[in-house]
Amino acid sequence: MKITKAASRYSKSLLELAVEKDQLEKVLEDINSISALLSESRDLSTFLVSKVVNDDKKEEIMRSLFSGKVTDLTMNFISLLARNKRANILAEVFEDFKERYKIHKRILTVQVTSAAELSDDMRKKIKDAIKAENWNEIVIEETVNPDIIGGFILKTNDLQFDASVSAQLQEIKQSFSNKDYIARL
Repeated sequence: MKITKAASRYSKSLLELAVEKDQLEKVLEDINSISALLSESRDLSTFLVSKVVNDDKKEEIMRSLFSGKVTDLTMNFISLLARNKRANILAEVFEDFKERYKIHKRILTVQVTSAAELSDDMRKKIKDAIKAENWNEIVIEETVNPDIIGGFILKTNDLQFDASVSAQLQEIKQSFSNKDYIARL
């Protein structure tokens, strides 16, 4: 999901306010539950982005759905978005908030793709290698893809390290196609 500048500004403000009010964990819980509902309910997602429904009605329905189920801070924030004609970016704001939360708490998410499931020893080695970079917590999201044949692909933030057998075979294939292997006399 592409995050707009407006969504980024709103999520930053919500994070700062939640930290200031010492409600960061509660707001995160609210956001996780609302995000889950948005992903499950296509009708609710469509309703929020609808240009046919006016913003007052969106605010009224959102209040009836979430009032008493989320913190006042979260509810007031959702109302603010609706009043500012920004209910359509609620999902974006929440996705950006989750990323900002991880940065604030120094939690690093690492995606590891391997040909087979990682062993506990390998998970520990990955975490230990990255913990040296002063992250408080390392979360490993694993994907098994037999097409990489062996090795692994590690992605985090904007970095990728490809130590897969398929990538190494691709490099060999590329060098053969460039005829680098021909011995010069």
